[in-house]
Formats: sequence, structure tokens, C-alpha cells
Amino acid sequence: MNNGKPPRRWWSVVGWNVLFLSLGAALIFIDWEAWFHSRTPFRETRQPTRFVPGVGVLYEPGAEARWTNHAEFWVAQRANRWGFLDREPLTPDQAAQTCHIAFIGDSFVEAREVPVADKFHVRLEELAARALPRLNITTSAYGRSNTGQINQLPFYAEYARRLRPKLVVLVFVQNDFIDNHKLGAAMFKGWDPDRAPYVFADKTAAGAIMLRPPDPAWRMLPIASAPPEGGSPALRWLRRKTGRVPGAGLTRDHQIRLRAELLAQDPRYQSVIEAYLSRVPESSPADGHGPKLRELLENPTLPLFGEAVEFTAFALDEFQRRVAADG
Repeated sequence: MNNGKPPRRWWSVVGWNVLFLSLGAALIFIDWEAWFHSRTPFRETRQPTRFVPGVGVLYEPGAEARWTNHAEFWVAQRANRWGFLDREPLTPDQAAQTCHIAFIGDSFVEAREVPVADKFHVRLEELAARALPRLNITTSAYGRSNTGQINQLPFYAEYARRLRPKLVVLVFVQNDFIDNHKLGAAMFKGWDPDRAPYVFADKTAAGAIMLRPPDPAWRMLPIASAPPEGGSPALRWLRRKTGRVPGAGLTRDHQIRLRAELLAQDPRYQSVIEAYLSRVPESSPADGHGPKLRELLENPTLPLFGEAVEFTAFALDEFQRRVAADG
């Protein structure tokens, strides 16, 4: 008798089935992984940069920059001799013979996600050559992600103005208001507001706005961020498609909160930042309920945003003054 125990043969059949299913699943994953390896030109992003005195952090001239979201695009391109992801700049004499347009902005102008041939300013040249050939339009682009107009002032002063453009276009997006404020940028980007990698503005005791140059010893706030994505290309693709990314416990809002709490320990920033933190429940960065810090940073009724608008207006006026002075 077997005393109610299942026959040994039954357990054997189950065990072999589990083994075969496991081996099949492993083979499917290996095939999937091999397919992704064959489809992905590279596995890791690479952004080689250097600090340019008076300007800030730009790409290393001639270096290859690689950018991917591990799902839709894998783009490798080389920085030009000025440190921007664009074609090599024209000479001043070449630009003088054309209707040259300079575009200055942030990630929309930098456009790491597409090759140079597909960037909007290059497409504009192609369209203009067909529709308005007599104008002989040429373009150049000066873009860096995470910058606002305050930070971009040296892009014109040190580079774009060398080509004496007929038109200077500032590509402005909503988050530029906060990017133009050192404290907003510190919370959003993680830069130390007192040791930032780009030009920022400060107010004097009398209320005047003055520019502060970028710090060659710039640094990030000591707050952890999501770890770099390593490992399997297939798993990274799956994480992107399902919205799961490494460091899920440190969502963007959670990181902003941690930076804000750190900055609030400084008496200079305490009252401004606490006005934001008081509007966000402690649980919201993790569970997504209630207002979020990144939304509140762009709320015109709160104090930092009003000053960010002032700095933005100052930057636009400064661009206008410099461009007019250069004719």
C-alpha cells in the first residue's frame, strides 16, 4: 500500500515537465536577448563633456555622444569643435554670404534623440532651399539639455555671435522659467545652487539682478539618484515599456523632495522651499496622490516662480540688448 501518497512515477513526471518548461523558458529568453543584442547598436549612454570657463559644461569637441532610451532610439553623433551636437560651424566669411539663423535652447535644440540630419534646424534649411532659394538660408544650433535662457547667454556671446547671424531664435519651453532660477534648477537637476555648472542670476541687497559665472568646481547635491541602467538589453526594453525603471524607490518627485529638504536646511532658502513642501503631502512622491513638487515649482502663486519669471525676463532683455548691439 502507498498510505495515501501519490505514486512515485507521478512526481517524476511533474519534475521532468517543470525541468523542460524551465529549459524552454531559458532558451526563449536567450533567443530574445540575442535578438536584442543584434538590434541595439550600443548598450550604454555616453556623454563626454568638458567645462568651458565662462560658458559651462559642453560636449568634448569631436567626441562621440551616445544616447538611448533602450526602446525607441539609439543615436550616436559627434560634437562639433565648439562642443555642440551640430554640424561643424561655418566660417564667419561663409556665414556672411548667407541669411544665417542661430537657434539657441535646451534639449529641443540639442536633440540627442535624433541624428543631425533630422534636427529641425537642418530640416528648415532643406525646406528653405526649395521654397525660398533666393534667401540662401543657413542655420546653426547651440543647445544643451537642462538649461534656460540665463544659462544660454554665453552660448550666444562666445559662439553664435562669431557668425554674425541675421536672426537669433530662442527656443523657449515652459520649464525654462524654473531652469532660469538657481534654486529651481537645484531641485529639478540636482546642482548645488552655490556651485553650479552654468551662469545663473542673483539679486543684490538693493534688488538688482546680477549674473554669476559658472563654477569650474561645480558639484551635485549629495542626494542619491537612480542607478545607471546596466545588464540585459531585453530587460531594459521591458522596463521602459512597462514604466518600471531602476531606482523605482527614487522617482523624480521623490528626488526633488529630498533635494528640497536638504536645501531647506540653509537659512537663505528655508522659507521659500518650505512654502512648497507644505503643499505636498509626505506620501505623494511615492504614491502619486495630491500635488507634486515638480508641478508646484511651476505654480505662479508661489514665491520662487515669481522670481524665476523675473530672471527669465532679465535674460530675454539681455539677449535682446546683446543681439541689437551686434546689429
